[in-house]
Amino acid sequence: MTVLRALSIRGKLLAILFVGVLMPMSIGLAWFTLQEVRALRRELVTTNSLLAYVAGQYSAAELAFDNKEESEETLRALTKLDQVVFAALYDSQGQLFSSYRKPSLAPGDTIPGQIAPPLEPNVEDAADHIDIYQPVVYNDVRYGTIQLRVSTGSLQDRIKAYRWSVILAALGLMAFVVGFAFALELTLTRPLLSLAELARRITKREDYSVRATASRGDEIGTLSEAFNAMLSEIEKRQHEAREAARIQHLLASVSGALAESLDYPLTLSRVVRLLVQSFADFCVVDLVDEEQRIHRVAAAHADPEKEGALRELYECFKPTWDSPLPAAQVLRSGEPLLLPEVTDAVAQAHVLGAEHLRLIQRLGTRSVIAVPLVSHGKIFGALTLACAHPTRRYGPEDVNMAQELARRCAIALENARLYREAQEGIRIREEFLSVAAHELRTPLTALHLTTQRLRRLAPPVPGGGGEANRFAALIHAVEQQGKRLANLVGSLLDVARIDAGKLVLEPEEVDLVEVVRKVVDQFSDELLKAGCTVRLAAEHPLIGWWDSSRLEQVVTNLLSNALKYGAGKPIDVTVEAFNGAARLIVHDHGIGITEEDKERIFARFERAVSVRHYGGLGLGLYITRQIVSAHGGTIRVSSQPAAGATFTVELPRGPREQAPSL
Repeated sequence: MTVLRALSIRGKLLAILFVGVLMPMSIGLAWFTLQEVRALRRELVTTNSLLAYVAGQYSAAELAFDNKEESEETLRALTKLDQVVFAALYDSQGQLFSSYRKPSLAPGDTIPGQIAPPLEPNVEDAADHIDIYQPVVYNDVRYGTIQLRVSTGSLQDRIKAYRWSVILAALGLMAFVVGFAFALELTLTRPLLSLAELARRITKREDYSVRATASRGDEIGTLSEAFNAMLSEIEKRQHEAREAARIQHLLASVSGALAESLDYPLTLSRVVRLLVQSFADFCVVDLVDEEQRIHRVAAAHADPEKEGALRELYECFKPTWDSPLPAAQVLRSGEPLLLPEVTDAVAQAHVLGAEHLRLIQRLGTRSVIAVPLVSHGKIFGALTLACAHPTRRYGPEDVNMAQELARRCAIALENARLYREAQEGIRIREEFLSVAAHELRTPLTALHLTTQRLRRLAPPVPGGGGEANRFAALIHAVEQQGKRLANLVGSLLDVARIDAGKLVLEPEEVDLVEVVRKVVDQFSDELLKAGCTVRLAAEHPLIGWWDSSRLEQVVTNLLSNALKYGAGKPIDVTVEAFNGAARLIVHDHGIGITEEDKERIFARFERAVSVRHYGGLGLGLYITRQIVSAHGGTIRVSSQPAAGATFTVELPRGPREQAPSL
């Protein structure tokens, strides 16, 4: 089977015809010839055996009376037959009694003088003759044996004739089979090879619009029809794939244009330019403002020569809420509008007059889609698309595409509106924070001056009695709360400055160790009150180019954080040089920070614990990170819940070319 599969169609046909036709017919002819030869031999033997039997009946008397002359006459009569070569008569002892042979007998054909008398008639075959032995019996008395030698020459001639007939028949049949195979091959393979060549040409050119000739009504015709159906399906899918790729490319381009800027008039102008390249011949966008007025913000035409007519249409015939324009209709209904065929009657139903109709006809409008720009139930405007191609008409699939484009435009418009509102809210908030902070500083300054005056004017109490101590404690409490409030106001001011980019650094040569010692001394009362001690590891001065006051603010915020969340436990502060930079490490043994809160605590107004248990605005670490980043440094935290927290600040020590700002 493997060899048969590897053969060509011609070879398969020849093999099938040879096995199925030629071989059975050849075997049949050979069998027929063999049967004919056997029948001829049987006929030859039967005929001559009968002759021998008849001659034997006549020869019985001749043997009985020893009459050789009569017996020779009888034998001579037998040899007159063409096939009889000689005839011999033997007595009962097997001795030759008489014989007769044809004169033309070959010298090698001798008549035996003695034979073994057979009991029954016997036939012996030789290459060129048959010997027939017939007992001579009369009235159950055996008198002798008669022998006839019959030539098989005629039988051999018949065999040769049959052989040549079989050979000629086989050759003729073979020629017919080969010719039939070639004709059948041409009938089968020529259309198949034509299909194969067509397939190769289609593959090379990627042109699936060609078709195979399918005029036959047989299986080849069915194959051609199936091949054409396959080509039609491939062409359809290829068209759909190209169309899908075009749509995806268009959507991606529109999305990219919408994402480039929040200036929606500019982005919408770019969008309509993209749409007229592949989806429409001209395109118009109308938006609704906050006062529900319709404004035409963008328009484009694929043909530069018709830009003037579109501009005239753009400027002279703007939609209003009660106008019949497609854009006004979809703004009123909130549903898309499809005009697949813009005839004169259809155009007259959607224009504002004869001049408007003239411009529509001048633009060659043949099909129109108008869809609302809707996002979260709010209508921002309308997108109008028009086709001027003589054979193209918009359909439901184009409406779906237009709605998707409108949806993306609406989302971009909503994002721009939300961004503007957010920016306005941030501006108002920052303005409020700045004003509030400045307004709070005035009473705080007055409060601070008042507490200092009270401390100076307090009458001395001899011996420092309890009343004097209580009065001093009250003044101290007022000073501490005023200081705390001043820090909160300062934090708000810093946030406002950071957002406005007005937090300017004034770097100078500063000893970080000295700054840390100064802040720790300032926290002596708070440390004592919280039951904390500071273990400072800083043996040598560490000089760098930093803003001293802002650096103090960093240390203050980190130390305040450690006091707040690690009260009653020691605080470890390390100042060291590391890889050419300065490193400040503040480690407390407090409540710790969870993994998910480690980054969040550096955002403004964020904290890792409830404000109910720990006060503050949640701005200290945010301001700290901004100050450290402004110095070109980094801050990070490592912590586990209930295992304390370690804040690490790394600052470059070299001078900066200009004072940075946030």
